[in-house]
Amino acid sequence: MSVSGKYLRGRKCEVHFKGQHVMHEPWEASPFRGYEKEKEVKMLRHDTHFSEADSIITSVNGDEEYQLQFKPFRKRGKGVSSTMTTYQRQSPNDVPPDNDTKYNYVSSRDELFPGCYSWWSPVDDEDQRCSLFGDIGFSAKVDDLIECYKKAFTPPLKEIQFRCGGTLRYMFRVCKVIIICPAEESQLPKEEYPIMPIKETEIKLQYEKPYTYSDCIYDEFTFVFYFPSDDMQMKCPEQAVICKKVPHGTCATKGRSCPGGRGLSEQLKLKLENMKKRREEKSEIVAIAQNVSPQATYNIESSLEEEFDQEEGGITYDQEHVMQQLEEEDLSPACENESHVFTEDDDEDDEDQEPLNKKLAMIVDDDDNN
Repeated sequence: MSVSGKYLRGRKCEVHFKGQHVMHEPWEASPFRGYEKEKEVKMLRHDTHFSEADSIITSVNGDEEYQLQFKPFRKRGKGVSSTMTTYQRQSPNDVPPDNDTKYNYVSSRDELFPGCYSWWSPVDDEDQRCSLFGDIGFSAKVDDLIECYKKAFTPPLKEIQFRCGGTLRYMFRVCKVIIICPAEESQLPKEEYPIMPIKETEIKLQYEKPYTYSDCIYDEFTFVFYFPSDDMQMKCPEQAVICKKVPHGTCATKGRSCPGGRGLSEQLKLKLENMKKRREEKSEIVAIAQNVSPQATYNIESSLEEEFDQEEGGITYDQEHVMQQLEEEDLSPACENESHVFTEDDDEDDEDQEPLNKKLAMIVDDDDNN
């Protein structure tokens, strides 16, 4: 089944522009000028809910050592229970979209990309956005993740490539997908997934419309690690990954809940406490060797890590005030509860969630400053 760009105007949908990174609306070309900003990517973050976080942190030697195992998932179209549907552009990429541009419907049984993927996003100290995907963030240096990815294959990969996975266009968010895959991967034809001129040792991205609190439409990049099957995993040593609480307040309406609930289980809480304790102990050892304070070393090694909030209930914010604003603006954000992994499949109501995310991020930021 195919529909026109005119049909998609104003509808909740996920639209895939294959093989290119664009800012298009499905019904018209929408280039943004004068906002470009280049950023170097040094760290990536995988956001998820408590339930998946517990399964990611696995014991190697009891509670003395952990290994973090990231399982890939297939990216399919939205299901019938979703509030939006998925479409993929049918016409050639070199033709600007208009009302007559055709898009094919992608069902929940159809794969949008071949293979399986672990989804990560660039993150830095300036990024204060609320997470759309859960309460827990796993952050790691991009070069460490690439090494772990190479070792997930037998034999380990010698070379990787960065491929253009296309653009996933939502009402407000423009998600530009970058696929990390083995060199010359046969499941990803170069004609459909072009090689990007990105150096493994220096990853720089050009944003056309960087995220701001004042603007609605913005572009972002997502790195997805390709695996040929879902029985593979990217395994990372505990010391290579920082686990922290991230702002996530999209479960406030519709009575829907996050997978596994919003509170930490005793098992997950123990894992997080052990990881934090071992990181502090390592910082003290390094501090003695470098003749600096332990806290300085701790911050150097984990500049993005925050004190993990042991209190259940998530973010503290003036919920009544936020809800009143939502009612006035007729917004109804909801947390997805079908899946619990950081993929675009989870991004069910992202166009509705983002305005709330902006409000929550600003409120959380104000709380931190007081």
